[in-house]
Amino acid sequence: MRSRLYSVTTSGSAGSASATSDVTEVISGKIVAVHVKQSSAGASTQDFALKTKGGNGIARTILAFTDTADPSGMYYPRETAQTTAGVNLTFDGTHTIPTCIPVDDGLEVTILQSNSGKTVDVVVYYEED
Repeated sequence: MRSRLYSVTTSGSAGSASATSDVTEVISGKIVAVHVKQSSAGASTQDFALKTKGGNGIARTILAFTDTADPSGMYYPRETAQTTAGVNLTFDGTHTIPTCIPVDDGLEVTILQSNSGKTVDVVVYYEED
């Protein structure tokens, strides 16, 4: 298991401050978990997103929160496993089978509509291919 830290600090006016990480390294593997720690609560309108940059295909959202003043926590983002025909796999016809999200791209943390000076540290845990 490996990990990568992304740290951003918002700047701008109250309620509209923003930040975007600037990391160009590519992660190749499966995302297992994401730990988010914010220095203190931002505006109630704050949006948080962890996405792929789209350098090796389409940009994909890994984890996102809308109108969340403090997204701090440990998260285990998953997507639904599929067959080779693109059909969602289920345990019993109704309960989907979750799987880790594969990536081969740079990741980006974005904070929007926050207050200035809010630091958000994001640690992405992943298994290499």
